[in-house]
Amino acid sequence: MKNKILLLMITILSLTACKTRKNIPKTKPKTKPKNTTVVTKPVTPKTTSVSKTVYEYQADYVEQYKEIAMREMREYGIPASITLAQGLLESGAGRSQLSRQSNNHFGIKCHKGWEGKSVNYDDDKPQECFRKYKNPEASFIDHSKFLTGKKRYAFLFDLPKDNYTKWAFGLKKAGYATSPTYPKQLIKLIKRYNLYQYDGLVLGKKVKKQEEVISTVSINKQQTNNKPKPVIDKKPTPKKVKEKGVSEVASNALENLLADEEVEDTKTTINFKHIHIVSAGETLYSIAKENELTVAAIKQLNNLESNDLALGQKLVLAKEKIKKTATYTVKKGDTLYSLSKKLNVSIADLKTKNNLKSNDLSLGQELKY
Repeated sequence: MKNKILLLMITILSLTACKTRKNIPKTKPKTKPKNTTVVTKPVTPKTTSVSKTVYEYQADYVEQYKEIAMREMREYGIPASITLAQGLLESGAGRSQLSRQSNNHFGIKCHKGWEGKSVNYDDDKPQECFRKYKNPEASFIDHSKFLTGKKRYAFLFDLPKDNYTKWAFGLKKAGYATSPTYPKQLIKLIKRYNLYQYDGLVLGKKVKKQEEVISTVSINKQQTNNKPKPVIDKKPTPKKVKEKGVSEVASNALENLLADEEVEDTKTTINFKHIHIVSAGETLYSIAKENELTVAAIKQLNNLESNDLALGQKLVLAKEKIKKTATYTVKKGDTLYSLSKKLNVSIADLKTKNNLKSNDLSLGQELKY
């Protein structure tokens, strides 16, 4: 009897074990797919945008091109300080449209005989032809060749290589730029960034900071080889208008405003208001709006060539009281385009204020602006 019970229990246990084994699901071993490339997304580094001041852009420009300027001085005899200052001024420290898109850092136009690439930009006239280069260095090299290859610049190379003041005024005398303040702007940049030190490195001597020249200067005090002494033509200037607390630059700018014979303005009076120090986030437009001025007036008073401002920069502000009736008499050769630049008024405003249906102008026509 005991044997039967034992046999029955063994049989039941065997059947249970078999049933459990059948219920275990079979799983296939995992296999890696063939020809599978694992792609991971690149990690994009976080960037923080830091806005530079004009001074920082200019300092970076000097650092980037000083070696090229010194090399050109050794090869062609043009002071490195002059080359760097011209590049800074003409290219807006490498940020102007012409320099960024065409690598033209010196504003050199095509001129007769240019066979390289070119691009058209509005300048003194609409769509003027400017030279285009493959890189900035090519622009620096062509600048040297341009000055050494033109007869009108020949007298410059008789000037001392360590006298950037004479070179600055010499360039204006030779007609490199039309702005009457061009020499002063070059000299200001040279002094601000001690660019004369690079002249000294090439010449192997220390070049001293020179006194700023406000009025016209002699280009060549020592006559060489009995050549006539080239001198900047001295033009008569109107009587200076001095106001208490006004800088000499502002006084000169005021003279330019009052001496402009092309614009016939009706009884304009300018009262100096105060010196404004540029703070973070300010623009010429915001400063002009706050002080009831125009951007053009601030630029003219401070001899500014562009709208760029630097943190801490000092601006002379003046309040203009101009009668509503400002007129201009059309002269030979005037066009709406040229007058819009001269009068700092848009073509649309000129046409609106004078009920003009077309762009045609008549000699002697009175225009309100």
